[in-house]
Amino acid sequence: MTPLLNERQERFVQEYLLDYNASAAARRAGYSARTARMQAYALMKLPQVRARVNAGMDAMRERLRNVAEEAMRARMRAAFFDVRKMFDASGKLLPLDQMDPDTAAALIVRHQVLASGETVTHLRQPPRLPALLELMRILDLGAELEAAVARDAAAAAGAGGEAASR
Repeated sequence: MTPLLNERQERFVQEYLLDYNASAAARRAGYSARTARMQAYALMKLPQVRARVNAGMDAMRERLRNVAEEAMRARMRAAFFDVRKMFDASGKLLPLDQMDPDTAAALIVRHQVLASGETVTHLRQPPRLPALLELMRILDLGAELEAAVARDAAAAAGAGGEAASR
């Protein structure tokens, strides 16, 4: 359990977590500009303030980890996108709500209203090469593999098309 702080101490913690500048956080929390530096020093020495700062930093790290994981999943969806998952067994384009979640999440979707009032939905495959290259960079897979993928992509240039459904 995180110890209780008074209102100004709590405000100091919240302000500190914005930019990690204790003196500026003290001023923004309502401490005198003249004594903000000393107040910040004293506040950061209080165990209950340090505990709240550490808890806030832990929560931010967890949120950052979740965002990073979702960004990695998005890159992976784009890099390993399988266009065949967009169609049923007879080759008919599936509605978005019937596609598996990863396929639907990876698609670039644009709706167009025609002059007749009819809506056309345009679906585009995500760009694979940038996603593959970014994954390779993140996973440090090496320049040789990156060059091979780039050569393969150049040979298959223009393969990413657009499908339309009405």
